Amino acid sequence: MQNLTSKISEWLSKRDSIYQLIVWIVSPIFISNLPTIAFILFMRENKIFSYDFFINGLFGLNIFFIFTTIFTLLYGFLLTGVIIPLIDIIFKYKKNESIPSETLFFFVFMFTLNLLSQLIIFQSDFNSQAHILLAIIGFFVNLHIGVLFYATPKIKLGTLILLIVAVVYSMFAYHKLTAELIEVGMRKFNTGGNKEILISNDNNGTKIISRGKLILLSPNNIYVRTETGIEMMERDNKIIKLLNDTNN
Repeated sequence: MQNLTSKISEWLSKRDSIYQLIVWIVSPIFISNLPTIAFILFMRENKIFSYDFFINGLFGLNIFFIFTTIFTLLYGFLLTGVIIPLIDIIFKYKKNESIPSETLFFFVFMFTLNLLSQLIIFQSDFNSQAHILLAIIGFFVNLHIGVLFYATPKIKLGTLILLIVAVVYSMFAYHKLTAELIEVGMRKFNTGGNKEILISNDNNGTKIISRGKLILLSPNNIYVRTETGIEMMERDNKIIKLLNDTNN
Protein backbone atom coordinates (compact mmCIF):
# COMPACT_ATOMS: atom_id res chain seq x y z
CA MET A 1 0.00 0.00 0.00
CA GLN A 2 2.82 2.35 0.88
CA ASN A 3 4.54 1.47 -2.40
CA LEU A 4 1.34 2.30 -4.33
CA THR A 5 1.01 5.64 -2.52
CA SER A 6 4.59 6.59 -3.34
CA LYS A 7 4.06 5.69 -7.01
CA ILE A 8 0.91 7.84 -7.16
CA SER A 9 2.78 10.73 -5.53
CA GLU A 10 5.64 10.32 -7.99
CA TRP A 11 3.19 10.28 -10.94
CA LEU A 12 1.41 13.39 -9.67
CA SER A 13 4.76 15.14 -9.24
CA LYS A 14 5.75 14.31 -12.83
CA ARG A 15 2.35 15.41 -14.11
CA ASP A 16 2.67 18.75 -12.33
CA SER A 17 6.14 19.22 -13.85
CA ILE A 18 4.69 18.58 -17.31
CA TYR A 19 1.89 21.08 -16.63
CA GLN A 20 4.44 23.68 -15.52
CA LEU A 21 6.53 23.10 -18.64
CA ILE A 22 3.53 23.41 -20.97
CA VAL A 23 2.28 26.58 -19.27
CA TRP A 24 5.64 28.39 -19.23
CA ILE A 25 6.33 27.53 -22.89
CA VAL A 26 2.89 28.13 -24.38
CA SER A 27 1.98 31.29 -22.40
CA PRO A 28 4.66 33.65 -23.82
CA ILE A 29 4.28 32.15 -27.30
CA PHE A 30 0.52 32.77 -27.33
CA ILE A 31 0.68 36.29 -25.85
CA SER A 32 3.49 37.36 -28.20
CA ASN A 33 1.48 36.07 -31.19
CA LEU A 34 -1.70 38.03 -30.39
CA PRO A 35 -0.63 40.80 -32.85
CA THR A 36 -0.16 38.15 -35.56
CA ILE A 37 -3.75 36.98 -35.08
CA ALA A 38 -4.96 40.59 -35.10
CA PHE A 39 -2.95 41.37 -38.27
CA ILE A 40 -4.45 38.38 -40.10
CA LEU A 41 -7.94 39.53 -39.06
CA PHE A 42 -7.05 43.03 -40.30
CA MET A 43 -6.11 41.64 -43.73
CA ARG A 44 -9.22 39.44 -43.79
CA GLU A 45 -11.42 42.43 -42.96
CA ASN A 46 -9.87 44.41 -45.82
CA LYS A 47 -10.01 41.42 -48.21
CA ILE A 48 -6.26 41.36 -48.84
CA PHE A 49 -3.35 39.08 -47.95
CA SER A 50 0.23 40.29 -48.10
CA TYR A 51 2.43 37.24 -48.73
CA ASP A 52 5.50 39.44 -49.17
CA PHE A 53 5.15 40.87 -45.65
CA PHE A 54 5.75 37.40 -44.20
CA ILE A 55 8.71 36.79 -46.53
CA ASN A 56 10.54 40.08 -47.11
CA GLY A 57 9.18 42.26 -44.31
CA LEU A 58 9.67 40.11 -41.23
CA PHE A 59 11.97 42.59 -39.46
CA GLY A 60 9.58 45.51 -39.81
CA LEU A 61 6.60 43.29 -39.06
CA ASN A 62 8.26 41.97 -35.88
CA ILE A 63 9.02 45.54 -34.72
CA PHE A 64 5.36 46.43 -35.25
CA PHE A 65 4.23 43.27 -33.43
CA ILE A 66 6.56 43.97 -30.47
CA PHE A 67 5.19 47.52 -30.21
CA THR A 68 1.61 46.17 -30.38
CA THR A 69 2.27 43.50 -27.74
CA ILE A 70 3.82 46.02 -25.31
CA PHE A 71 0.96 48.46 -25.89
CA THR A 72 -1.68 45.74 -25.31
CA LEU A 73 -0.02 44.49 -22.10
CA LEU A 74 0.47 48.01 -20.68
CA TYR A 75 -3.07 49.02 -21.61
CA GLY A 76 -4.46 45.88 -20.00
CA PHE A 77 -2.34 46.47 -16.89
CA LEU A 78 -3.70 50.00 -16.55
CA LEU A 79 -7.28 48.74 -16.88
CA THR A 80 -7.33 45.45 -14.96
CA GLY A 81 -3.92 45.00 -13.32
CA VAL A 82 -5.57 44.89 -9.88
CA ILE A 83 -6.42 41.24 -10.61
CA ILE A 84 -2.78 40.20 -10.01
CA PRO A 85 -2.53 41.23 -6.32
CA LEU A 86 -6.17 40.18 -5.80
CA ILE A 87 -5.31 36.60 -6.82
CA ASP A 88 -2.39 36.64 -4.38
CA ILE A 89 -4.73 37.76 -1.57
CA ILE A 90 -7.35 35.11 -2.45
CA PHE A 91 -4.84 32.23 -2.42
CA LYS A 92 -3.26 33.41 0.83
CA TYR A 93 -6.71 33.69 2.40
CA LYS A 94 -7.60 30.13 1.31
CA LYS A 95 -4.36 28.85 2.84
CA ASN A 96 -5.07 30.80 6.07
CA GLU A 97 -1.83 32.70 5.55
CA SER A 98 -1.31 36.25 6.73
CA ILE A 99 -1.48 38.88 4.01
CA PRO A 100 1.64 41.13 4.00
CA SER A 101 1.10 44.88 4.16
CA GLU A 102 3.07 45.21 0.89
CA THR A 103 0.49 43.05 -0.90
CA LEU A 104 -2.40 45.11 0.50
CA PHE A 105 -0.64 48.34 -0.52
CA PHE A 106 -0.07 46.98 -4.03
CA PHE A 107 -3.75 46.00 -4.24
CA VAL A 108 -4.94 49.47 -3.17
CA PHE A 109 -2.45 51.15 -5.51
CA MET A 110 -3.53 49.06 -8.51
CA PHE A 111 -7.22 49.50 -7.70
CA THR A 112 -6.76 53.29 -7.62
CA LEU A 113 -4.65 53.28 -10.81
CA ASN A 114 -7.16 51.11 -12.69
CA LEU A 115 -10.10 53.26 -11.56
CA LEU A 116 -8.40 56.51 -12.62
CA SER A 117 -7.32 54.98 -15.94
CA GLN A 118 -10.88 53.86 -16.66
CA LEU A 119 -12.25 57.33 -15.92
CA ILE A 120 -9.63 59.09 -18.07
CA ILE A 121 -10.08 56.72 -21.03
CA PHE A 122 -13.89 56.85 -20.99
CA GLN A 123 -13.74 60.67 -21.02
CA SER A 124 -11.35 60.67 -23.99
CA ASP A 125 -12.33 60.35 -27.65
CA PHE A 126 -11.01 56.79 -27.81
CA ASN A 127 -13.43 54.22 -29.27
CA SER A 128 -15.34 52.87 -26.26
CA GLN A 129 -15.95 49.48 -27.90
CA ALA A 130 -12.25 49.09 -28.70
CA HIS A 131 -11.56 50.01 -25.07
CA ILE A 132 -13.87 47.20 -23.92
CA LEU A 133 -12.13 44.71 -26.22
CA LEU A 134 -8.71 45.69 -24.85
CA ALA A 135 -10.13 45.48 -21.31
CA ILE A 136 -11.38 41.92 -21.98
CA ILE A 137 -7.98 40.86 -23.35
CA GLY A 138 -6.21 42.58 -20.45
CA PHE A 139 -8.48 40.91 -17.90
CA PHE A 140 -7.71 37.37 -19.07
CA VAL A 141 -3.98 38.09 -19.55
CA ASN A 142 -3.67 39.57 -16.04
CA LEU A 143 -5.75 36.74 -14.59
CA HIS A 144 -3.33 34.23 -16.11
CA ILE A 145 -0.26 36.22 -14.98
CA GLY A 146 -1.58 36.29 -11.41
CA VAL A 147 -2.29 32.56 -11.46
CA LEU A 148 1.20 31.85 -12.87
CA PHE A 149 2.77 33.23 -9.71
CA TYR A 150 0.39 32.00 -7.02
CA ALA A 151 -1.57 28.90 -8.15
CA THR A 152 -0.95 25.19 -8.58
CA PRO A 153 0.21 23.79 -11.96
CA LYS A 154 -3.25 22.34 -12.68
CA ILE A 155 -4.94 25.71 -12.17
CA LYS A 156 -2.24 27.39 -14.28
CA LEU A 157 -3.01 25.03 -17.16
CA GLY A 158 -6.73 25.68 -16.75
CA THR A 159 -6.33 29.46 -16.94
CA LEU A 160 -4.02 29.08 -19.96
CA ILE A 161 -6.78 27.21 -21.80
CA LEU A 162 -9.30 29.83 -20.64
CA LEU A 163 -6.99 32.62 -21.81
CA ILE A 164 -6.56 31.13 -25.30
CA VAL A 165 -10.27 30.37 -25.79
CA ALA A 166 -11.56 33.69 -24.38
CA VAL A 167 -9.07 35.97 -26.14
CA VAL A 168 -9.24 34.25 -29.54
CA TYR A 169 -13.05 34.16 -29.37
CA SER A 170 -13.19 37.87 -28.42
CA MET A 171 -10.86 38.86 -31.27
CA PHE A 172 -12.85 36.87 -33.84
CA ALA A 173 -16.24 37.94 -32.45
CA TYR A 174 -15.13 41.60 -32.58
CA HIS A 175 -13.05 41.21 -35.75
CA LYS A 176 -13.92 44.71 -37.01
CA LEU A 177 -12.70 46.30 -33.77
CA THR A 178 -9.57 44.13 -33.88
CA ALA A 179 -8.88 45.38 -37.42
CA GLU A 180 -9.46 49.00 -36.32
CA LEU A 181 -6.91 48.62 -33.52
CA ILE A 182 -4.32 47.41 -36.06
CA GLU A 183 -5.22 50.39 -38.26
CA VAL A 184 -4.39 52.74 -35.35
CA GLY A 185 -0.89 51.28 -35.24
CA MET A 186 -0.60 51.44 -39.04
CA ARG A 187 -1.42 55.15 -38.99
CA LYS A 188 1.26 55.77 -36.36
CA PHE A 189 3.87 54.07 -38.58
CA ASN A 190 2.49 55.63 -41.82
CA THR A 191 2.08 52.15 -43.31
CA GLY A 192 -1.72 52.07 -43.66
CA GLY A 193 -4.77 52.84 -41.59
CA ASN A 194 -6.74 54.46 -44.44
CA LYS A 195 -4.52 57.52 -44.77
CA GLU A 196 -5.24 59.61 -47.86
CA ILE A 197 -2.44 59.12 -50.40
CA LEU A 198 -1.49 59.99 -53.94
CA ILE A 199 0.66 57.58 -55.97
CA SER A 200 2.66 58.89 -58.91
CA ASN A 201 5.69 58.11 -61.06
CA ASP A 202 7.51 61.38 -60.34
CA ASN A 203 8.27 63.67 -57.41
CA ASN A 204 6.07 66.48 -58.78
CA GLY A 205 2.98 64.28 -58.75
CA THR A 206 2.15 65.10 -62.38
CA LYS A 207 1.99 61.47 -63.52
CA ILE A 208 -0.70 60.29 -61.11
CA ILE A 209 -1.29 56.54 -61.03
CA SER A 210 -3.82 56.29 -58.23
CA ARG A 211 -5.40 58.21 -55.39
CA GLY A 212 -7.25 56.84 -52.38
CA LYS A 213 -6.90 55.49 -48.87
CA LEU A 214 -3.81 53.47 -48.00
CA ILE A 215 -4.84 50.12 -46.54
CA LEU A 216 -1.37 48.61 -46.26
CA LEU A 217 2.13 49.41 -47.46
CA SER A 218 4.01 46.13 -47.69
CA PRO A 219 7.65 45.60 -48.75
CA ASN A 220 6.69 44.89 -52.39
CA ASN A 221 3.14 46.17 -52.83
CA ILE A 222 0.77 49.05 -52.17
CA TYR A 223 -2.84 48.28 -51.23
CA VAL A 224 -5.17 51.23 -51.84
CA ARG A 225 -8.91 51.65 -51.42
CA THR A 226 -10.22 53.83 -54.25
CA GLU A 227 -13.69 54.81 -55.42
CA THR A 228 -13.77 51.79 -57.72
CA GLY A 229 -12.54 49.25 -55.17
CA ILE A 230 -9.26 47.89 -53.80
CA GLU A 231 -6.15 48.24 -55.94
CA MET A 232 -2.86 46.42 -55.50
CA MET A 233 0.25 47.62 -57.28
CA GLU A 234 3.97 47.05 -57.03
CA ARG A 235 6.04 49.67 -55.21
CA ASP A 236 8.80 49.79 -57.86
CA ASN A 237 9.81 53.43 -58.59
CA LYS A 238 6.53 54.81 -57.31
CA ILE A 239 6.24 57.97 -55.21
CA ILE A 240 3.73 57.87 -52.35
CA LYS A 241 2.58 61.20 -50.95
CA LEU A 242 0.40 61.63 -47.86
CA LEU A 243 -2.33 64.13 -48.70
CA ASN A 244 -3.28 64.84 -45.10
CA ASP A 245 -1.78 63.74 -41.83
CA THR A 246 -4.44 64.95 -39.42
CA ASN A 247 -5.85 61.50 -38.58
CA ASN A 248 -3.07 60.22 -36.34
